[in-house]
Amino acid sequence: MNEARVTAFHEAGHAIAARLRGAQVLRVSIDPGFVTYQLPQVPQKLFRNGQRIENPEPAPAAHEDGFIWLAGSWAQVRAEVPLSDARFPELVAATLEDNATDYAGYLAAQRDPAAEGHWSNQLEQHWPYIIRVANALHREHFEKVRLNRESRIRQLKRRSTRFPT
Repeated sequence: MNEARVTAFHEAGHAIAARLRGAQVLRVSIDPGFVTYQLPQVPQKLFRNGQRIENPEPAPAAHEDGFIWLAGSWAQVRAEVPLSDARFPELVAATLEDNATDYAGYLAAQRDPAAEGHWSNQLEQHWPYIIRVANALHREHFEKVRLNRESRIRQLKRRSTRFPT
């Protein structure tokens, strides 16, 4: 799989995970390769002794959620390896560790290591959406590359007509 395709799956994983956490995904791009999203800052609902209480703390910001940090590496691996492969969790962990930014965010995030199996199941349920977003990102990337190439060719042609040899 080429680098642009791998990146498309990685960023699509982050975007879908952010949506699953209630974020509004504002922009997804593989060129230069970032996801911009905002989680709603709403109070969490808590219960104590059967009574609902309002938590004055807002929901965790997107960068504090380990699920979102993990999702990029999960999708990147899932694009090439079926979830049923026994090596899948190890491959995701290795891919996450290779991505310094995601790994640092994941380590600093609020997470329960026991939740990773649940996260994997949740991402697998949404795998068709990740594929759809990754394909759109990949197409968009190559359209930008094509337009950029055409623009450079036009510039070179203009220069060659100005300075005949």
